[in-house]
Amino acid sequence: MKRPRVRVIVAIVVGVPAVLAVVLFGQDWYTRWTKPQLPPAPPQHEPRLVLEPSSIDLGRRSQCDGLIRVRAKIRNASNEPAILDDWIGSCGCTVPFGELRRGMTIAPGESREFEIASDAWSGSGPKSFTVDFIERWARQRLTLTMKYIVESPLYTTASYLIRSADPTTDLVVRSRDRQPFRILSIEPPVARVDPEQSAAEHTLKLDWSLVEQALGPEWLEGELRIRTDRDDCPELHFRIQGPPVMPEAPADPAPQPPPGRPAAPSSGSATTSASAARAVPPHSWRSGGLRLRVASSGSIGGSSRSACFPLLATFVSPTPARDA
Repeated sequence: MKRPRVRVIVAIVVGVPAVLAVVLFGQDWYTRWTKPQLPPAPPQHEPRLVLEPSSIDLGRRSQCDGLIRVRAKIRNASNEPAILDDWIGSCGCTVPFGELRRGMTIAPGESREFEIASDAWSGSGPKSFTVDFIERWARQRLTLTMKYIVESPLYTTASYLIRSADPTTDLVVRSRDRQPFRILSIEPPVARVDPEQSAAEHTLKLDWSLVEQALGPEWLEGELRIRTDRDDCPELHFRIQGPPVMPEAPADPAPQPPPGRPAAPSSGSATTSASAARAVPPHSWRSGGLRLRVASSGSIGGSSRSACFPLLATFVSPTPARDA
């Protein structure tokens, strides 16, 4: 009577661990032997790309002196090709643009020039911004640092403005010493100005339809020049940027009738759709293979962006196109 009991105990002692081993490790074994394995990642290397220059000190700058534009270049200083994966700005008011594309390959000895635009006028004092360039399989990032000190008697509360779905956007101009001043004009004339009004703060209603008339329907970036009666700041400079872009889903192809069978007559929906499209024509801005479609009602197929916030520094193509 003892032997069957012993057999049961032995079966439990041996069988339970075996079942647990199959449950815990069987799936991993199955995955390892039945699914294709990805090749190992290449070993990391020292950065092959270099920035020229890597640090920029602009000293004291005023919004009355003009917009900040600094030229730099990124060069492949090695004997192997390098891939520029991405770049990240510490603030949306400091972005690179020019001959840069994400995922681009830079050959040995090749250089790509770009510009850095920086607009941080709302606060006075020292400013420091960085743009990190990420090279594929490199051990560390390349960092471009820009420094300057803002001393501007007049300034705008927004660093820059992006085209929004609203027909108008407020642009606030203030004096640092809170002394009243007059705004004489704005070029191009995209907002109404009362040259007789004297105040320490002015709110201009920027009309985006006037912006498109002045800069053209394909505009991506523009500069506003605000003339004042201040001797220490006769002209204030301000940057405006075109609408953000986002991918457009490709249109589904129209269904084709079977061979030898004529297409079925439409019930009038095609005519209705065509007339609706003519009644409310959509507009699209295209840049770098991306599009943003905006209906005539002004709704945007994407979220709005604030004037300055930490985000990925975005490249804007200098040769956009607009579909009719």
